[in-house]
Amino acid sequence: MAAKFDKLPVDGTPVKLTVSSVIYENAIPDSLVDIAEADEIDNDEDTCLEEADSPQKLEQVTVASYSELDGRVTVTYDDSEILDMPETLTQITFKTDEPGCVCIVRSGALRSMVTVEAGKTNMGEYSFGPYTMPIAFYGRRVVNTVKDGVGTIELDYTVEISGSDTSHTKMKLTLEKLPASPL
Repeated sequence: MAAKFDKLPVDGTPVKLTVSSVIYENAIPDSLVDIAEADEIDNDEDTCLEEADSPQKLEQVTVASYSELDGRVTVTYDDSEILDMPETLTQITFKTDEPGCVCIVRSGALRSMVTVEAGKTNMGEYSFGPYTMPIAFYGRRVVNTVKDGVGTIELDYTVEISGSDTSHTKMKLTLEKLPASPL
């Protein structure tokens, strides 16, 4: 997918952002409690849960806004194209002294708010149109090397939306300096 460097979603320093995700629907085991217990037994970082369906692979290269203020980093990007939802912005935030706790907020036609921390289950919400559902996120792994607008955030988490089947996502966000524009 070609990079879109023509617009910046909000004020901040423009950076090149590559978002790569692999999503496994209907992950087994069926509950986040079972997943947490399995992680206590098997802490291998590369272990994937048994998946019932073929993975969905997504990749997006775009321009993002990077800002750091009062010890909090914010990366904002337009997620409309990959989600096929117009005017959808995604904002990733974390405190510089807590890089292993990453918050993801989506706004627009698809709205969600979640926190991903390794080894913890956090509740959030998922909204589409007039409907809002509770969502549980269990963070299997969080690795964050972002500093001064460069680095990666790797998230490995499971999601359960309002009691439905559990999905498993591995996401990698790579931030790079924008290439210098020709004079």
